[in-house]
Amino acid sequence: MTPQATVSSPATSSFAAASARAQELLARGMLVLALLASSLAAMPEQAEAQGRQTRLLGVWNGFNEHAVVVEVNNTSDSDADLLLTVQTSAGIALGAEQIKLPAKGTQHVALNKYGIVDNHGTYVITAANGGGSLEDISGLTVFYRFLPPGSVEPLEYAFAIPFVELKTGIVAGIYNSFDPSGGVNPVFNWLSVVAPPDARTPFRATVQVYDQGGTLDTARSFRIAGIEPGQRLDFPLGHEQGQVVGIYRIVPDSGTYPYSAFLSRYNQSPDGGFRSAFFLESVSGSCSPETLPASTMDPATNWGEIANISSETAVVDVLVRDQSGVVRRDEQIRLAPYSQQHFLLNVDLGSRNLGTFSAACSNPDAPTPLLVQSVYYGHLNSQTAPLVEWAYASQATESLADAALPAVFHAPINTFLGAFNWYKTAAGAV
Repeated sequence: MTPQATVSSPATSSFAAASARAQELLARGMLVLALLASSLAAMPEQAEAQGRQTRLLGVWNGFNEHAVVVEVNNTSDSDADLLLTVQTSAGIALGAEQIKLPAKGTQHVALNKYGIVDNHGTYVITAANGGGSLEDISGLTVFYRFLPPGSVEPLEYAFAIPFVELKTGIVAGIYNSFDPSGGVNPVFNWLSVVAPPDARTPFRATVQVYDQGGTLDTARSFRIAGIEPGQRLDFPLGHEQGQVVGIYRIVPDSGTYPYSAFLSRYNQSPDGGFRSAFFLESVSGSCSPETLPASTMDPATNWGEIANISSETAVVDVLVRDQSGVVRRDEQIRLAPYSQQHFLLNVDLGSRNLGTFSAACSNPDAPTPLLVQSVYYGHLNSQTAPLVEWAYASQATESLADAALPAVFHAPINTFLGAFNWYKTAAGAV
């Protein structure tokens, strides 16, 4: 679940009346969507690498007065005929509809017509004929929180969650309820765990919660007694304690049970509205994470975050380069078990600059998997900082060898609502 909203959603037609200034502000906020979408570029190739895909799974959340839209993309040279089925976490079917996608086409499906208000659940996409492969189908779910008509800005936040990628074994993440604007309200952190609809038994696990110093907090750790197939459950993780930061680990009872987990952060403003929201996937970690983009545009506060999710001390090489490839930080740090360290990349890059941030085990074979992410908090201008206008995050996955990289990348584009779309690329080190 998510924090309850207190404002009403406007009709789509209200966007036409938004002022040019509001559209500028919206474009800044909508960078969240453009950048998250570009991070999905390899999704079709990942699906192909995992084998024949006959079902795609997504999540929706109608709390907080969200307008929820499913974006479905067809990257193949052939038309696709799909079926989208929506259900609640309680297993109640809400409806279904057919999606006809032309070759290289995209279609957006609004879910609010299924009565999703103050509820959450999942949706499944299959081939309309029941058995076709979906390896060339990719997409994401977009969540919008609108402001009433006549407001200076059309919306408070927007963020996206890609189609669910099921995992097995232990996954982990960073919770952080500190207000990046320096306010007194903790940032809502909700941990969502999803069991796939075709699972045969409930999902059970222990969630281990560690404080900032890496000490296991037994009082805050908890059991997931059972998540039924197709069900999604949300758990508060951090904000109920005030402003805190730490690591969580999900340890399933069965190491072979496929499931999904992610953390959503909602930054509330003093007036009860919201400044921003974004999601962070729960991951297994890697000693060789990929390089991440860094950006202090426009302007933004950029934090590079590293967490050691193992029981041993990790020796980590940290590297920051500017957009010209010049090294701005090159150091080695030691991270205690289940601890983390954050780097203010503005110190390295300066204001309104671009670059890259990377962290990897000094010994790539060390048993100390890392979580590495780059978190961006945007400001209206330098005078209004540290007040946050928008926020998003980039997460590192395990670096792939050149031979394992797909030959073609795909990324969705969406310029509605005056959104800017930025596609980021970076050359590897030589």
